[in-house]
Amino acid sequence: ADQVACFSPDACEGLMAENILVDENTSFLASNAVEGLRAEQIERIPETAMEGFSPDHIQQLQPQACEGFSAFHLNNLPSESFGEFDATQIECMDPASFVCDGIGTHLSELSPEAFDGLMPDQVNCMPVHAFADCSGDQIGGLDPMACNGMNHMHIEHMTPMGVGGFTGAQIAHMEPGVCTGFTLEQIPQLSMDVLQNLPLEHCEAFAPDVLPGFTEEQVKAFDIDQKASFRVGLAGLEPSNP
Repeated sequence: ADQVACFSPDACEGLMAENILVDENTSFLASNAVEGLRAEQIERIPETAMEGFSPDHIQQLQPQACEGFSAFHLNNLPSESFGEFDATQIECMDPASFVCDGIGTHLSELSPEAFDGLMPDQVNCMPVHAFADCSGDQIGGLDPMACNGMNHMHIEHMTPMGVGGFTGAQIAHMEPGVCTGFTLEQIPQLSMDVLQNLPLEHCEAFAPDVLPGFTEEQVKAFDIDQKASFRVGLAGLEPSNP
């Protein structure tokens, strides 16, 4: 690690994937040597060389070194390797690096605990399909503040099971307009915690054509003020999914 830390950033420009990992059993760059990499060195590593970074390499990276990753780096990083980032490493990444097209597949590999490291600016930079393959446990791992970076298209592209992971605190940190992204199929999966803590301005934002998705039990969870805030009202609504 100490020797790697002494490499000049310029020297890192010559690295190739095969210089880092030959195959799953042979590595030219020992995983514990990666601990010495600095952000300015990672910035100069060719994007295609990221294909050689194994899960073991990622585990050894210092959080501050992760500031050097670009969107092009992450696009070329194997998803199983991305899945080894922890919350402190994720937190240090440049928000602009999350615009990469492959982020959706990458996020699906992260542990729910690592999701806690995502920041609002990072979420805001993500393409709309970013959370499409994420589980409810992963979504539930997001810091509520990070949800302030979501937009309605992020929600629309999520699975019903993914939406089921939201908490009341997370929804409350979203802009009300984000609720226009919820679909008819997602609505029955919203938890009681979400419904009982749903701000009135968020209730108003739901599209009228998704309201029949609320189950009888969900409708009972709303108070009078919440029911009155929905654009067509929920009083007397006949649930389509009892």
